[in-house]
Parts: sequence; structure tokens; C-alpha cells
Amino acid sequence: MRKTLSLIAVTWAAMSAGATAQPAPPVEPDIMFISAEQTAALIAKAKAERKDTAMAPVQTMVRAPGLRALVEYRVAPTPASVHEREAELFYVLDGSGAMIVGGALTDAKRVNPSNITGTGVSGGVTHPLAKGDFLLVPAGTPHYYAQVGAQGLTVMSLHIPTVP
Repeated sequence: MRKTLSLIAVTWAAMSAGATAQPAPPVEPDIMFISAEQTAALIAKAKAERKDTAMAPVQTMVRAPGLRALVEYRVAPTPASVHEREAELFYVLDGSGAMIVGGALTDAKRVNPSNITGTGVSGGVTHPLAKGDFLLVPAGTPHYYAQVGAQGLTVMSLHIPTVP
């Protein structure tokens, strides 16, 4: 019995010594990871919930303080908008369309303290959109989807707050 207790004590001491000699695992910073499978599921959900209107539902990929990444599936042109306090980065995941950026909103109406909407844009630049394209719309810039291809348009939009 004494031998068994001694062996347990020696084993425990060796394990304790080895444990303190091991370096601590690296600490990963706060990150958010969305897998390809999760992204595909969000796209499928956006398509399933779609309406044949401009204001299609969007799916949230990531939400953090002051930051949002969304999956949008569009099947029709959208109203024009201006986000006064955030830029918007678009990445086309699938489909095609065109966005008009710049110029001035027509029939502008404030919808909340930092966003204005309108029926269109006059004087903007048309940007054709296809799979793999990026488009950055600076804060305070009118923009809207003027055209959506026959197969729809799936984009990831990242809303980036501006520094006051």
C-alpha cells in the first residue's frame, strides 16, 4: 500500500512539474468565423424568404458593435438610399445587376437619424455587377440597385461605421 501511495505521489508530482513546464496555448483574439456551409445556408434562407419586391429580406452573417455583414438576395431594383454614418462594401457572391452610385437622391425622405431614402438617383455612375466584384460606397453617397439579372443578385454587404 505504501508503495502504491508513493508511486501515485511521484506520478502526480511529475505530472504537475510537466504541466507547469508546458507553455500556455496561444490566446486567439475575438474573431467571428462563418464557414462556407453557414454562408450557403444563409443564402438558401434568403432565397427561400425572398419576395419579388425591392425590399427583400436579408440575412445577418456577423453583427458586432458598429459593424454588420449581411447576405442580400435581390430580384428587383431597390429604392435609392444614403447612409450618412456608414460606408457600405458590397461583394457579389452570385448573379448580376447594376448599381448606380453618386449623384443626388430624387424624392429624398429621411427614414431615421442617419439614413435617407429616395425613388432614384440623378447624375450617378452605373456600375455593372457580376460574381466576384467588389464595390465600396462611401458614407453619405446615394446608391441603389438599378438592375437585377434574371437569376437574381446575391451579395455580401459590409456596413462600416465612419469616424465622426
